[in-house]
Amino acid sequence: MEAWCKKNGAMYTYIATEKDNEASVKLFTEKLGYSKFRTPAILVQPVYASYKKAKSGVKIVELPVDKAEALYRDIFRDREFFPSDVDAIIKSKLHRGTWIAVWKDEVKHVKGEKKQVVSITDSDSSDEEESPIALSSSWAVLSIWKCHEIFKLQVKGAPLHTRLAVTAARLLGKLLRKLGTIPTPPNVFKPFGLELLYGLHCHGDRGGELVSELCWFAHNLAKKEGCAVLATEMGSCDPMRSWVPHWQSLSCDEDLWCIKHLCPSSTPEEGKDWCSSASPSSLFVDPRDF
Repeated sequence: MEAWCKKNGAMYTYIATEKDNEASVKLFTEKLGYSKFRTPAILVQPVYASYKKAKSGVKIVELPVDKAEALYRDIFRDREFFPSDVDAIIKSKLHRGTWIAVWKDEVKHVKGEKKQVVSITDSDSSDEEESPIALSSSWAVLSIWKCHEIFKLQVKGAPLHTRLAVTAARLLGKLLRKLGTIPTPPNVFKPFGLELLYGLHCHGDRGGELVSELCWFAHNLAKKEGCAVLATEMGSCDPMRSWVPHWQSLSCDEDLWCIKHLCPSSTPEEGKDWCSSASPSSLFVDPRDF
C-alpha cells in the first residue's frame, strides 16, 4: 500500500484503528513506523418515529453545487485531509445535498458589499433571480451522503431482553407520537439504512444552535428515506460536538488515526509536517472513506 501511495505522489499515508486495540496500535506505531495522529469521534443519532419540528426563526436553504463547492474550499482549504476534488464529492450521485441555515432576523440582503456572501435562491424574495444572502452574523452548513445506497446495517445476536426493550420503546413512541418527537429507537434488528452528515461548520455566536437545527432537518430527510440512523465523524475537541444531536450509547470515541510520512527527507509543500502538527479543532471527513 505504501509503495502504491509513493508511486502516486502521496506524502503521507494513514490508517484507522481503535485506541483500545493494543495489537494494532503496537503494529502500526512500533513495527511500521506510524505515529498516533488524531482521535475523532463517531456520533450516532437514531431516526425517531416522528418528525422533528423546526424552529420558526430559522431559514434553511439548499446550496447549488457550485456555491457549495466554493464555500467548502473557502472554509476548509487549509484543513487536514480536505480533498482537492471536493467538487467530485458534491457532484456524486451519493451526495444528497448541502444546506445552509441562518436566523431570519439576521439575514441581510446586500448588493456590492465585500462580505462573505453565498448566492442562493431565496424563496421569500419576490425577485425570481438569485438574491445574495450575506453570511455576516451566525450561520451553519452541512452536507448529507447517502450511505444507504451503498450498504445496509443490521444488529444480530442481541439478547432477548434487549430486543423486547426496544420493541416496547417503539410501541410506546407510536402511542405518544402526537405529543411530539419522542426519542424512540429504530428497529435495528432488521437491515437498515444510514446517512452520513459531513462538512459541518458554523460561524457566529448563535451558529451552534443552527448546527442542531440542520441536524434535525437531516433527521427528517433521513426519515423520508426510511433510514434508521444518522452518523457524523468529528474531531475530539470540536466545539460543535455538543450541538450535534446524538446518543452517547450508540456513539464511539475509540477511533485512532495513525499517520506516516512517506518521504521524511523532503519538506512538505505547505511547510509543515502533519506528523507533528497540533490537532485542529475540527475535521473535514471525506465521506468516501467512511
